[in-house]
Amino acid sequence: MAVYTVKPGDNLTKIAKQHGIKTWQELYNHRDNGDFRKLRGNPDLIFPGDKINIPGSGGPGSGGILPVPQLNPRLGKFARHEEAMRKELQKVQPQQIPFDWEEFRKFLEETMADWSTAFSIGERVEDAVKVVNFYKGLKALGLPLSEMKAVVPILLQVKEPDKFVAALIAPGTKTAAAFKTLSKAGTVVGAIMLIAQMSIHVIRSDYAAAFAEAYRFGLGKILPWLGLVDGVESLVSAFHKAPEGKKDDRFWRYVKILNVVSLNAASVDVVGTMFQMMITKDMDPKRMDRLIERLRNSPLQVFLEIGEDLDKALSFFEQMPEAEFQQAMSAQNFLNWIKYEITGKLP
Repeated sequence: MAVYTVKPGDNLTKIAKQHGIKTWQELYNHRDNGDFRKLRGNPDLIFPGDKINIPGSGGPGSGGILPVPQLNPRLGKFARHEEAMRKELQKVQPQQIPFDWEEFRKFLEETMADWSTAFSIGERVEDAVKVVNFYKGLKALGLPLSEMKAVVPILLQVKEPDKFVAALIAPGTKTAAAFKTLSKAGTVVGAIMLIAQMSIHVIRSDYAAAFAEAYRFGLGKILPWLGLVDGVESLVSAFHKAPEGKKDDRFWRYVKILNVVSLNAASVDVVGTMFQMMITKDMDPKRMDRLIERLRNSPLQVFLEIGEDLDKALSFFEQMPEAEFQQAMSAQNFLNWIKYEITGKLP
């Protein structure tokens, strides 16, 4: 069996192709390359001077190719790092929590759509390890799979989600202390989502939005029945989401106003954001766009849309001849417009 010395610019795929081997996995997993695998546990990281045995005829180790692990499509973009992920999952943790590979695979499979858009997670083995540690952190927080799925979309908006979760369970840190306090006041999931959302807003310098999140959480805990209304409205809204490009059902938009907790939080957000921009004299259009997007997901959505309709109407009126304008502004037409805003139907 020939021995190949790695040269600058080499990778396993290139070496395998040069020697007529179908895949890099066959080369890497050959039984005579056991020492090489121990030296280079990450097949993506090989270095000039490394020695690799090339399978061939005539040698004592020829024909000794180990079964090539089949890529698990359920692991998505991390499939080729399955071995590294298994090793990381099996490492002993301070919490001494047992970890099950099948449960982790299911977690990854059911959150794959979220991971595919995570801006801080790529396809390197280091990223695969980050995902494992992120899962371990959620497990250490005591979350079942159903609750993990609920918090993943929010946590993946944080710059480094694995480190964020690690901070929640690290003893003696301010983040962990705040999380413990909030968890006692509500639920673990609620506390995680609150801290994550506040962190996202603070990073963007949307301080009023961060305060509004805290205000909403606190008001819901001080007045439990209002918190229940807020939870029910959020749940119904999740199932009542309008199709892309269309507005929510008008009746439901008005019913949402009864959610006093969310309504007050949105009001705090609006007033605080406008005050912040006036004080700092920074009329950042991106901050305004984020505010409008938050309002579209709040009970103030209906007032935002009425304002947009009025803006369109004023633009239209500006171009109308005076006689037509007087007719359009009749009391009857005004009532017709009110009916349209409430029912969505023209009289």
